[in-house]
Amino acid sequence: MVCINRDLIVTGIPRGGTTLTAALVDSLSNSICLSEPDWQVYWLRKTTNPNEITNLLTQDYVNLRKKVINKMPIEDRRRPDGSTPTNYYSNDKKGKRIRGHGFSKQPTVFDMKNKDFLLGIKHCTLYSVILPHLIKTNKFSILAVTRHPVPTLLSWNSVNKFCKNKVQLVESHWPDLKKIIHSRDHKFNKQARIYDLYCRQYLQHQKDIQLIKYEDLVKKPSILENITDRKLERTVEIKKSTTNVNYDYSKVNDIKESLYKHAPHALKLYSLNEF
Repeated sequence: MVCINRDLIVTGIPRGGTTLTAALVDSLSNSICLSEPDWQVYWLRKTTNPNEITNLLTQDYVNLRKKVINKMPIEDRRRPDGSTPTNYYSNDKKGKRIRGHGFSKQPTVFDMKNKDFLLGIKHCTLYSVILPHLIKTNKFSILAVTRHPVPTLLSWNSVNKFCKNKVQLVESHWPDLKKIIHSRDHKFNKQARIYDLYCRQYLQHQKDIQLIKYEDLVKKPSILENITDRKLERTVEIKKSTTNVNYDYSKVNDIKESLYKHAPHALKLYSLNEF
């Protein structure tokens, strides 16, 4: 699939590079990429029907385009300079992992070159849940971003993602995900199964989406230029370090063991020997 549609879905595995991808899309010429608008999650309080959610999203793109054209503000997560964050988490002065530092939700007016601007929106689980329904509309180009499972699970554990039995609102709409979260399985086994669930979803629909590896994007951000036929106009900070002070590397072998046992789809995308 070549992403030439001006309405773009950005999704992927949580903590897998979707925030960076959204920032890069936002830096393309005549392009916007919104980061996880809260109002879309609120739809889930009113309906569990994926077709209804898809219809709401389709209409939302229409409404957002009108707002941009009419110079109406749209709430989005932005830095003070108007750029999009590349990572939701950072460390405070004491080294504690915190979310939301350096950016905030703020009304933003976008100045586009013309009405054919690229409108992207990023959501990980929400769009992954309804992925088959999004494809059926034929109205969207879809990017799905994956990252090597070992650093992804290390990242989850550094921010307590999928570490408890609590199910978030958006997760409750994916029955398979909800079942895994509620299971009494060992934490790493559970996380391996969750990671694999996302991979399974993307691989099942690989012909209809653009599947991008975070590692490839970091090495060559111009991948997005080739996909969208738009040039990167702003520099986006990309950290290429292979280590992270927040990760507990003593758990790598345990994580790999769980992935070998419970993540067959992930192993179609990545070799665990690469990490």
